[in-house]
Amino acid sequence: MRPRSITHVRQLAGAVRQRVARSGAERSRRATLEGARPHGADAEQHSLRVELSIARARALRTLHWTPDVVPVAQVERFFDTFSLVDPNIPYVRLGGPGDGGYVLPDDLDGLVGCLSPGVADRADFEAAMLSREVPCHLMDASVAGPPMDHQLISFRPEFLGGVERPGWTTLQRWVDADCPPNGDLILQMDIEGHEWQVLASTPTLVLRRFRMLILELHDLHLLATKSGLNRVEEVFHRLNQQFVLVNVHPNNYEFPVVYGTLELHPVVEATWLRRDRVREMSPGLLRHALEASNDPELPDFELDPRWA
Repeated sequence: MRPRSITHVRQLAGAVRQRVARSGAERSRRATLEGARPHGADAEQHSLRVELSIARARALRTLHWTPDVVPVAQVERFFDTFSLVDPNIPYVRLGGPGDGGYVLPDDLDGLVGCLSPGVADRADFEAAMLSREVPCHLMDASVAGPPMDHQLISFRPEFLGGVERPGWTTLQRWVDADCPPNGDLILQMDIEGHEWQVLASTPTLVLRRFRMLILELHDLHLLATKSGLNRVEEVFHRLNQQFVLVNVHPNNYEFPVVYGTLELHPVVEATWLRRDRVREMSPGLLRHALEASNDPELPDFELDPRWA
C-alpha cells in the first residue's frame, strides 16, 4: 500500500478532530434540549422535537458541501439591517394566554378591518378585535368555516398566496373585495410558510393600508441557506421601508437550531407597526413582560440577542 504523505495524515487527523468535536457538541446540545423538558410534558413529543432540532442543525452543516451555503457572518449581517423598536405606545396582549395570543402596541382605535388568514379551531385574537367592534375577515380553505359566529365576521374558503390560481387569492384582491376603500386595517397572518410569497408580491400601496402586521414567520432556520436568506432579506427590506419591528417572540413549538454562533428559531411571531404611527423610537425589548409560551408544557427558549 502506498504510504500517505504527512500532509494527508494531518488533513485526516484534522477531519477526525472536527467530527469528534461536532459529535461532542451535538451530544451536549441534545442533553440541553432533553433536560429542558418541563415536568408533566409528553416525553415522546418532546423527544421528537429534540430530534428535529438536531437533524436541522446537522442538515445545515451538510450544506457546507453544496453551493447553497451562507457563512455565519453573512447571516449575522442580515440581523444588522433592522432593529427592534419601542414606539412609545403602551403594549397589550390580545388573544389567549398561550398560542393564539399576540403582544402588540395598543394602537387599535379607528381600525376598519382585521384580516386573518389561517383559521384554527379557536379565534381568541379575532374575538378580542370583535370586542373593539373591528370587523374580522377570515380565510382558509382547509376548514369548513370560522370557529365562531358573529355579525362582524366574514369567511372565505380560499388560501392566501402570492398569485391568483384556482382555490387561491391574493392580499390585494381580498382587500379590494371585503374591506372599505379607506381606513386602516390590521393583518394577523399564520399561513404556514406562504407568508413570504404574500409579503413579497403585495403592492406597497396595499401594504400601507395596514397599520399593523402580526406575522407568524416560518422556516427561519433556512437563513443559513442562500435561497432562504434571499427570500427573507427581500421581505424584510420591503417591510423596513414602511414599518418598524416592535415585537418578536419565538414560537416554542419548534426548538431553535444551532448554526455556528447563532441560534436560529424556525418560527417567530413578529409584530410590525407602520412608521407614521410611531410616537418616538427607542430600543425595544427582546422579551416583553406580556409574552407567554405558545405551549406551557414545552421549554421556552430565549430569543437570539441579534434580533435586537
